[in-house]
Amino acid sequence: MKKNAVEHSQMPVRSRPGIPVKPDERQGGGSPASQNGDGTASAEKIGQSIAYMNQHLDAPLQVSTLTALAGVSPSHFFTLFKRVTGHTPIDFFIHLRMRRACELLEGTSLNVKEVAASLGYDDQFYFSRVFKSVNHVAPSEYRVRLAGSGRTKRAAVLTSLEKRNLEESLPRLPAL
Repeated sequence: MKKNAVEHSQMPVRSRPGIPVKPDERQGGGSPASQNGDGTASAEKIGQSIAYMNQHLDAPLQVSTLTALAGVSPSHFFTLFKRVTGHTPIDFFIHLRMRRACELLEGTSLNVKEVAASLGYDDQFYFSRVFKSVNHVAPSEYRVRLAGSGRTKRAAVLTSLEKRNLEESLPRLPAL
């Protein structure tokens, strides 16, 4: 019985039925970049996901799409993403949307409902709650402060405390 167990353990691991895998591709093997999360391969995978997020701010975030782009499992994707950005994918995506909302409130005459719709929010009130939770000011008040300041830069509108809180809450983009 022990002989069969030894023979079985020496058989190649199969990724698909009938297709042997090289010994260095077994679980726990692979290239160093795929093992340590700080490899350039990991950063590139996350960079592709972030680029996708930026291009699709107006659509719901589909984790399956992001994992397919990165070519990794969902659990591994979440681990890599958090390691590279310091945020979960959904938190990062929400912050990207709110950053874009600030740009739209600054640079366009769109009302809050139109800004919400342009970012994929069907409910302007939910959008306003999310905006306020990220920026510590409601979108309508953000625009009022912007108009009252006479300046077009977001930093000029916010008090120093609000600015510090906003900057701390924004995701840091990884260097690629």
